[in-house]
Amino acid sequence: MNKYFSGAVILVVISTLLAGCVQLESNPNVSTYSPESEAPSEVIAELDRLSQTICERYDAVDLDLTRAALNMSGIPKNDTRTLNNILLELYSTYPSSYGICRVGPSGDEYVSIPYFCLNGFAEDSEFWNFDQKSFAENNTTIMLHPVHSATYGYLLHFRHPVYTPEGEYDGYVGISFLPIYLYDSPMHFLLHFENSSWYSALYEPNGLILYQPNTEVIGTNLLDLAGTKGSGIPKEMAYIMQRPSGMLEHLDYALSYSSPENHTIVWREVSIGGKNLRAALASYTPQSVPEYSGNFADFDSSVLSSLVSQMYSYARANGVDKTVAVLNDPNGQFAVDDNITLFAYNENGITLAHSQNPNAVGRSMLNARGSYNLRYINAMIDRASQGGGFIHHYVAAGDLDNGLSIFTIAYLLPIDSENTWFVGASRPIGLVQPDIVTRDQLKSDVIAFHQAIQTYGKDAVLAKLLDPEVTSQMTHSPILAVDYDGNILAVPADTSQIGRNIFGSTDPHGASSMRHMVILAKQGGGYILIETMGPDGVHVMNLVYVEPVDDTWCIASWAALDSYFSYGGDEA
Repeated sequence: MNKYFSGAVILVVISTLLAGCVQLESNPNVSTYSPESEAPSEVIAELDRLSQTICERYDAVDLDLTRAALNMSGIPKNDTRTLNNILLELYSTYPSSYGICRVGPSGDEYVSIPYFCLNGFAEDSEFWNFDQKSFAENNTTIMLHPVHSATYGYLLHFRHPVYTPEGEYDGYVGISFLPIYLYDSPMHFLLHFENSSWYSALYEPNGLILYQPNTEVIGTNLLDLAGTKGSGIPKEMAYIMQRPSGMLEHLDYALSYSSPENHTIVWREVSIGGKNLRAALASYTPQSVPEYSGNFADFDSSVLSSLVSQMYSYARANGVDKTVAVLNDPNGQFAVDDNITLFAYNENGITLAHSQNPNAVGRSMLNARGSYNLRYINAMIDRASQGGGFIHHYVAAGDLDNGLSIFTIAYLLPIDSENTWFVGASRPIGLVQPDIVTRDQLKSDVIAFHQAIQTYGKDAVLAKLLDPEVTSQMTHSPILAVDYDGNILAVPADTSQIGRNIFGSTDPHGASSMRHMVILAKQGGGYILIETMGPDGVHVMNLVYVEPVDDTWCIASWAALDSYFSYGGDEA
């Protein structure tokens, strides 16, 4: 890494990262509504392109789900091989999806890819409370309201009805995505012209936020935010829901906490999947990331664990209120280093304390995503439930389109046996450029092996994995196959490891990271950060993608991301 941080700037950067809604100062200005036609021509042209992209992305899913539904007509639920082949073809077409399923007319799951991908949906979720009447009369592909998965967070789910050859309703085929799927890539819709900058957003007609760069608010209702004291959202934002198009000028903090500024949002109705959505472009002030002094690649990680241990003792002795107060106090007894952020969250991801950003207190961070689309506060909650320890995350820094992220290390401890809340401290390791191409390649490689397993069978594919040369022709990334008891089934990079149990392996801080990887596979799979350390003492952060094959084993691929040196103790 070649760029690192000084403490003064961390305040600015982290404030930008955790941008959201805070109490506006006394505002003499009144929000002004205008028709969309009065928006700058550049914005209207970009909104045209954005609306067209949303429709095209939906049309593609509609076409492919319709084709899959026709191919599934008449195939019984016990013919899982044929159903899997159809779903795998769809999964290969949409590798960015978070699960594809075939569900019967009574709501029973026939097959799903990845295996277990439906387990994260609560029984009372709209996902399951669904029947033939939920489809439109013309039986087109519909989009549900955002549904929450405990594994993946908020998802958009599209489904198309399946009918028997006799024309009887026979359930549906469905596919899930992160909301950004509809935009192809939000970075394509960052607009800069005449000293103004604009980001894209998407709302349901009832005010539910489907997408905006501040991912923590996805799944929240904009109108609820507007009605919350101290939210900073003007009540006039209801115009977006009440009118199919328009432009609103208002005073807001938008994506920055620095000071209230005049902002403009322009929106338009876009109809897909039975929903009249609001596609929008909102102005914002770009945040720069200046050069930083100091070298933070080499540091003593025991400083964090020692500090948090002191915070833990204080919390146990003094309770929530006093602990929160002292952590939020910039001159409190634990405010020992400007580069270290003190925090506390409850089991639901609500911010209780944040030393660098007191405006974040009271806000839910459960859906906040880092640069690799990992829900980092959710990961902290999981780590707290396992007794606490070190954890890493990447969060975007500076302007939305500079592609830079802060690579961060944190240490946390749960305060009570019920894991109702935890305290922690974090510090930046460096400013890095996330490798999104590699991230996507990891999943594509795993999907390719899924296809090979379906075509040739488990035993034949595991035999192929014994030959590194054959494996290199099948994938760009290292591959690991392991059963749910932790036994290695295949690892082409070192075939001597076959049969070894990985559950005893720990990361440099003593966490059973491989066990965590298998647990994630049994929840439907996904990405996970796993830290390793070489003989030279250099810590390496690896991005791993793991996916269940069936109810007995899983496959994973991985790639090294960033490295650092910790000269202190690495105890958990």
